[in-house]
Amino acid sequence: MVLADGAAIIAGVFAGKRIPHEKIKYISAVLFTLFGLITIAQVFL
Repeated sequence: MVLADGAAIIAGVFAGKRIPHEKIKYISAVLFTLFGLITIAQVFL
């Protein structure tokens, strides 16, 4: 688990240097909404 967390942090730092901050905010908002809708759909189905 610690290795996976470390890899995610390194990937985030690398992506943060290459991808504009506004695009990261947009992508994370879309993913957050998508996973929330999937979770709600699982409750009702």
